[in-house]
Amino acid sequence: MENSHRTLRIIYGAMLAAAFLYIIVAEQMASASSAPDRMIVGIVTALAIGNAIVAVIVRTKLAKPAELALSTDPENAALQNRWRMGTIIAAAMGESIVLFGMVLRFLGADRANVAALYLIGVVVLVFAMPRKPQVAIPGMPPQP
Repeated sequence: MENSHRTLRIIYGAMLAAAFLYIIVAEQMASASSAPDRMIVGIVTALAIGNAIVAVIVRTKLAKPAELALSTDPENAALQNRWRMGTIIAAAMGESIVLFGMVLRFLGADRANVAALYLIGVVVLVFAMPRKPQVAIPGMPPQP
C-alpha cells in the first residue's frame, strides 16, 4: 500500500509540475495575434467544464469509495488499482483543462480569458490529489 501511494504521489507531482510548466510556456510563447473565433472559445470552454465534471464524478464514484474500502483491506490489489486509476484520471482531467487554456492562448486569446481555465485546471488537480487511505484499527471507528 505504501509503495502504491508513493508512486501515485510521484505521478501526481509530475502532472502538477507539468500543468504549471504549460502555463509558463503558454504565457511566454503567446503571440499578440487576433482573438480566436468566439465559437472556438465557447467549444473549448464547454470541453473544459465537461472535464471538470468528469473529474469530480471519477473522484467521488471511483477513487473515494476505493479509498474508503482500502481502510479495511489495505492489501486488496483490485481496490488499489481502482484508487490509482480514479486518482490519475481525475488529475488528467485537470491537466487537460490547463492544456485547453494553453491552446486558447496560442490561438490568440488574452490572458484574462484563459486565466479561468488555468485556475480551474489547477483547482481540479488539487482536488485530485492522492490521499493516503487511513487503515482502520480493529475496535475503533474509521476516521472520515
